[in-house]
Amino acid sequence: MQIIDVDGSIGGGQILRTAVGLAALMLKPIRITDIRKNRPNPGLRPQHLAGVKTAGKICNAEIKGLNIGSTLIEFFPKYHDFSDIQIDIGTAGSTQLFLQSVIPVLLFADKPITIMVKGGTAGLGAPTAEYLKFVTLEILNQMVDGKIELDILHQGFYPKGGGVVEMKIHPTKKLKSINILKRGDVQKIECFSIVANLPESVLERQTNSVKKIFEENNFQIDIKSLNVKA
Repeated sequence: MQIIDVDGSIGGGQILRTAVGLAALMLKPIRITDIRKNRPNPGLRPQHLAGVKTAGKICNAEIKGLNIGSTLIEFFPKYHDFSDIQIDIGTAGSTQLFLQSVIPVLLFADKPITIMVKGGTAGLGAPTAEYLKFVTLEILNQMVDGKIELDILHQGFYPKGGGVVEMKIHPTKKLKSINILKRGDVQKIECFSIVANLPESVLERQTNSVKKIFEENNFQIDIKSLNVKA
């Protein structure tokens, strides 16, 4: 089978995650070059490595170039073997971005799948675990006849990480199209104000600042304030 070449220099890790996820789903070999070429630290980082490894395990892929800093990988999927997954990224790398590498193929598994991921739940340049749960999955679940559920079991922030999320995927047979071209009227705004291991005064100041901005723009907001162990 002819290998599909993907230019990894035209974007960041998203090119890698999307390409690997679709290759694992379709069982088509790919070669990705110049991975994250224009980033300050080019090549694979721990969360990218974990995502590619796990996607490869799901489809029994032979993978070349699988090491930290690698700017080229070759991914040769063979056949699907679906089972529950537990993975520790090992850093504060985003659990949400890791999941993007495996959701496309696990959506079409032959049985329900549970994924437990340890890593970061919030960080610069990535959606938070709350965004994945309450925004991304709310939209994606409109497109499937199964369901994806996410539980945030423990928060983990930079630089230590240590957060834990659990995703349960009830597979689908097909994707349905949806039309979301019009935003519609704002019905409700929910916000999470979260701090870890800090005085309550910090949480109060953070929460009040957010509330003030929204109320000045005539929006009512429901804020859930959480001071968590992390």
